Amino acid sequence: MEKILQVHELMLAAKAFMVTSAELLNDLGSDEIIFDENELIISSKIANEIYEISLRGVKKFRDGEKNELIEKFLDICVVINGELHLAWNIKQEIMDSLEIEKERQINALALRTHRKSSAGWEFRKKLNKNHEFNKRKERDFLNEMAELQKQNYYLWEYRRWLFNCLLSEEEKAEEVQEVKHFCEGHPSDSSSFHYCFYIMNHQKLNDEAYEWIVGICERFYSEKGLYDGISLPGYETLHLFRAKSRKKENDEEEINYIEEQIRLGRNQIAKLLRWTVE
Repeated sequence: MEKILQVHELMLAAKAFMVTSAELLNDLGSDEIIFDENELIISSKIANEIYEISLRGVKKFRDGEKNELIEKFLDICVVINGELHLAWNIKQEIMDSLEIEKERQINALALRTHRKSSAGWEFRKKLNKNHEFNKRKERDFLNEMAELQKQNYYLWEYRRWLFNCLLSEEEKAEEVQEVKHFCEGHPSDSSSFHYCFYIMNHQKLNDEAYEWIVGICERFYSEKGLYDGISLPGYETLHLFRAKSRKKENDEEEINYIEEQIRLGRNQIAKLLRWTVE
């Protein structure tokens, strides 16, 4: 149990977690565990040992056997295996008896490690739905997660839930500007553009949305744009956004843009845009 207690204590202080080979750890100056600059690295041998012990404890707890270490067992299980629904479900069931800030720390560590853990994101939703939290810090965490994993459906669905259920009107306005800024730097992240269109439409910013996407297309894809050629980053994603946000009065501008794209040899997506104005 000594290793479980040691690793769990370090998990409560870590911002990143990794399991690696003993050989690599030896090269880094340790046989089993390294904690440096808020990153916890453990050997696969130690990970297997503490996970097997913790999983047995979790299963016994589910069968009715109490254990004073159950919270630590659950934490270790979800950080090492973010898709273990059994552990996340038990956490939800006993949430009222847990230390909420510790739960936020473990959940954040698990999500940084397993960024598409549907159960982990669902647990975070329940955690923040039932307990007060700093929404600015939460949005900063989500911005960090967006940088770590592009096109993460679970992240953007969680963000949509947060927007719909918990943000004030002022915070929603801030969210629109922050997401627009993110999208401008990540043209290939289709999930972020879908979310951006949703929140701008929700806030009745359709005219602003069209002007914004036209400006991005001009910057990236015009004759003097940043990108040239035919296969371009974000080309389809941005133009689908453009097609959804345009109005009838934009037809002339759209036709001129389409003609420019055809001159540049980008016929396939230009045909899609031409369909939207005919």
